[in-house]
Amino acid sequence: MDQSILSKNLRELREKRGLTQKDLADKLALSDKTISKWEKERSIPDVFTLLKLAELLDCSLDDFFEK
Repeated sequence: MDQSILSKNLRELREKRGLTQKDLADKLALSDKTISKWEKERSIPDVFTLLKLAELLDCSLDDFFEK
């Protein structure tokens, strides 16, 4: 898995939906620092969280990994 692609796509999908890191974190019951770490390639969400993210951002899992 290319973490830089995941991080970039997650940020773009979040921003496209008009959500801040805090907005997304609140919907996932996580901290905005966690979202920031994902977007800065310092960590990655687990598969269950990716599924929740896809639902919240109205996208497919493929959208996180496409160049």
